[in-house]
Amino acid sequence: MESAYYEDDRHDGIGSRQALKRLLPLLKPHWKWLVICFMLLAVSKAVYLAGPNLIRRAIDVDIGGRDYGGLVNTVLLYVLVQGIFLVTNYLFRLWMEIIGQKVMILLRRRLFDHIMRMSVSFFDRNPAGRLMARVESDTEALRKMFTNTVVGMVGSLMLVVGMFAWMFVVSPRLSLVVATMIPVLSVVLYFYHRVTTPKWLEIRKRMADVTASLTEFLQGMEIIQIFDQAGEVQKRMNETNRKKY
Repeated sequence: MESAYYEDDRHDGIGSRQALKRLLPLLKPHWKWLVICFMLLAVSKAVYLAGPNLIRRAIDVDIGGRDYGGLVNTVLLYVLVQGIFLVTNYLFRLWMEIIGQKVMILLRRRLFDHIMRMSVSFFDRNPAGRLMARVESDTEALRKMFTNTVVGMVGSLMLVVGMFAWMFVVSPRLSLVVATMIPVLSVVLYFYHRVTTPKWLEIRKRMADVTASLTEFLQGMEIIQIFDQAGEVQKRMNETNRKKY
């Protein structure tokens, strides 16, 4: 079963930025919780950066100066910082997941309502399995893009900015040397994105092919057995799986 069998995927070329833009109206009712989540994210990244600096203080100042009382205080402060990081990171991930699930419930409901309004000819051109993939697996991929990819990028950006800010405080000369790598990394990431994005879009299509084939064959198993087509069905399913692989 080929992807060409289905209707044209007019929206398969949509990028992450366009997808996020379309998600924004669904996220609007949860903006207060989103603000709280990103505040928790900022706090977790800040205390995460404090950890290595406390270790440096324990080694260079407390142990180096044989100040064991100060070492105990530094260790207790480190434990407190790690505790704050764990709590804020846990609450951030928990609430982001709750928001993501609520948005996906609404998105699946709207998508299903839209499918219910389509004409009979639409279902002739789009097998049930492929529509199931659109409603379930594709929306789940969209949720992961928001809760993991986009939020992860924001968190990484906060971490990098904080790291470079502290590095410039500790050693401006070494920070400038490290900063020269940023343009190179940016170019590498740009070309990586250009190469991998079409591959992932093709994977989504092949995943829909597998789901559609399974649904079609399982629903028509009685006919397959009556006409003794099990061998042919196995060949088609194996070919579909091979193309996804």
